[in-house]
Amino acid sequence: MVARDVGSIADCFADDVVFHIPGRNALSGEYRGKADVLTRLFQRWEEAFGGLEIDLHDVLANDRHVVVLSDRR
Repeated sequence: MVARDVGSIADCFADDVVFHIPGRNALSGEYRGKADVLTRLFQRWEEAFGGLEIDLHDVLANDRHVVVLSDRR
């Protein structure tokens, strides 16, 4: 299960991060900058999913992109 350690997550983002979530749902949109990503993303996550728990399988990354492979519980 993935812990919601916002401090550790924040350390993984560059200050000028751009986060895209495709689709037409409560999380969809573009988030720019570390503060915007963390504030809006976690706020909307709670609004959309509340106590949803995620099992992390793998994280694939290079110097430009990150992909997370996961399942919900």
